[in-house]
Amino acid sequence: MRHYTFVNEELLNEYLEQLPKKYFPKEYRRKKLISFGITGVRTDISEEDFKLEMNKTQKIDLLLKYLRENEQLDLSRPKDMHDGFNPNRKAFVLETTKATQIFFPKESLIDTPYLDGFALWISDPNTDDIQQGNLIYNYTGTFLYITQMWLDNGKYSHMYSGCSALQSIVNFLEGRPILNTILHAGEEKFGRSDKRHPIDKLVGLGAKRGATKKITCLYRKRYITNEQCFIFNNKEARVNDLLAYPIFITEEV
Repeated sequence: MRHYTFVNEELLNEYLEQLPKKYFPKEYRRKKLISFGITGVRTDISEEDFKLEMNKTQKIDLLLKYLRENEQLDLSRPKDMHDGFNPNRKAFVLETTKATQIFFPKESLIDTPYLDGFALWISDPNTDDIQQGNLIYNYTGTFLYITQMWLDNGKYSHMYSGCSALQSIVNFLEGRPILNTILHAGEEKFGRSDKRHPIDKLVGLGAKRGATKKITCLYRKRYITNEQCFIFNNKEARVNDLLAYPIFITEEV
């Protein structure tokens, strides 16, 4: 069974409206037309097709079927910046991962008072991808941040120096455009300068840490950087981080 933690129904319906007619299940109903002419009464029988009313699960399954059949679906996040812009990468990602839910209560959202709360999921990098050492020229391993709302309508883009993907979320919460470089006393508080885990960095802003669960998410990539640092196996590690906007999030039950 699937429990839907989040569904962007407006966007889901928008995508479905663009699918070819052949993907939709149909029913047929017979329509009887009665007309009168000089030869008497005439009855015409015709068939009229119409789209079935679909529930949320059926809509999601239909979209996934289309994406799979048309090779528009990846099953994992990029592991580095080069992978993030590999031309063979697809527009949509369907990923199953362990992630921790983070929630900002309304009282912590001083600069976004129109929000009743703000939730996101944070998934750690694959530990096999993390490199440590002094001569690393391509940082691998990627944090994934899935926000339970779309922060803007921008296209997928890569690093703005000094603005990690985590900083882009903080920018939104503090009332700024997401891709702003904000230095705190000359340091990247939500990127390379602070070696705490991204979850701990957000808890410092008033966020509450929730449970870690296995989730499946269909998302679009929004912004990727290689400017996130944290402590891994008692040593500093520099990795990538990716801001992603979901179409749906499910939990296993």
